[in-house]
Amino acid sequence: MKSEWIILIVVFALIITFLTFTFLIMPAIFLNPHRGSTKVYTITIENNEDFEDYGFQGTGTYQNPYRIENIELGTYEFKLRDYYTLLTIRNTTAHVLISNNTFIGCKIGIHLDYVKEGSILVQNNTFLGREFLVSDMIFSGSISIKSSESNNISIVENSFKGELIPAIYISKSSDLIISKNKFVFDNPGSAISSINSSNILLDGNILTPSSNSSISDHLGFYYRLSLNFSIKNNVIDDGYIHIQNSDDFMLQNNTLKTKVEEIFLLYISSANNVNISQNIFTANESYGLVVSNISNLKINNNTFNVRLRGLGIYGVQNSIICYNSFFNSSSYAIWNDIDSLNTTIYHNNFFDNNSNGDSQCYNEDTETIWYNVILSEGNYWNDLGINSTYEIDGSAGSVDLYPLSSSI
Repeated sequence: MKSEWIILIVVFALIITFLTFTFLIMPAIFLNPHRGSTKVYTITIENNEDFEDYGFQGTGTYQNPYRIENIELGTYEFKLRDYYTLLTIRNTTAHVLISNNTFIGCKIGIHLDYVKEGSILVQNNTFLGREFLVSDMIFSGSISIKSSESNNISIVENSFKGELIPAIYISKSSDLIISKNKFVFDNPGSAISSINSSNILLDGNILTPSSNSSISDHLGFYYRLSLNFSIKNNVIDDGYIHIQNSDDFMLQNNTLKTKVEEIFLLYISSANNVNISQNIFTANESYGLVVSNISNLKINNNTFNVRLRGLGIYGVQNSIICYNSFFNSSSYAIWNDIDSLNTTIYHNNFFDNNSNGDSQCYNEDTETIWYNVILSEGNYWNDLGINSTYEIDGSAGSVDLYPLSSSI
């Protein structure tokens, strides 16, 4: 009797081994060419009920949001099986808090897709972007957070590190706050890109290359086809901002600097109703601010300490440039081309720009005025000498009729 039990146990073990080999091991060997790659655990939320099915705490109200917290998603392994999105939230109407999590590698960390109602707060998470392999192709960089057709999202006090292109991608979304985040890149990357979006506040973010970064050409913020946004109190250490085809926005109290040669710290093209104030531009071998094809522009209270040129104006209509300070450009502090109309430049300070030339600025537009007509006050030029007026280089033959005797 005992021997019969032993035989039955052996037969049963052989059957289990056969089934395991047939249905699990063989498909992995013959159907998966990357059998050494890593399978990644992911979370997909497609309705409010899914939060409870996953066991997340909270009720989804503003006072008691669903909480996704204290988990680690992703992998440090180089090989992956697919383009993984670690956390997807789609078509929900609840209030959600995503906090104190770690997202590692993969193509997308968090994807917020068509979240039109409720709110999402992404706070105090760590995102580690990295190079990874899918189907024998190497991909450098990840998207940490992607917002698609979503509203009422706050991304606050998170840490983004590694290879990120971009760290945050916003498409067809509105009413976002992105504040007090820190971006540290190993290689050229970008912090935030916004396409076809509106009502976005970027406030108090820091972008800097890591000690491992071999190249410092980082795109800090990129906006295209976006409306009504504010970029203020940010620090971009070795990077730049590019904005095009966007309207009704302001840049205030930002610090932009770079060691890269011949780039624009801030480039704005094809825009309306733009206010640039209280920013600091610093560059050893690059340009400060270039504006092109803009209507209704105000540039005031900024500091330009750049090597090549402080401000370039091309095809701008209705602009006021006042209370700025320009220092130490090897070329002209301001270059104003012939297609710019109705520009007034007054109460600015110019120190030691174009030191090998006769004038610190260049102008081709005959309608540009280099003083305030009502106040009869112009700009301060540290090379004015004993002259009572100041001549501006360029085909327009412009003159500051009322140069100031002291700086503003």
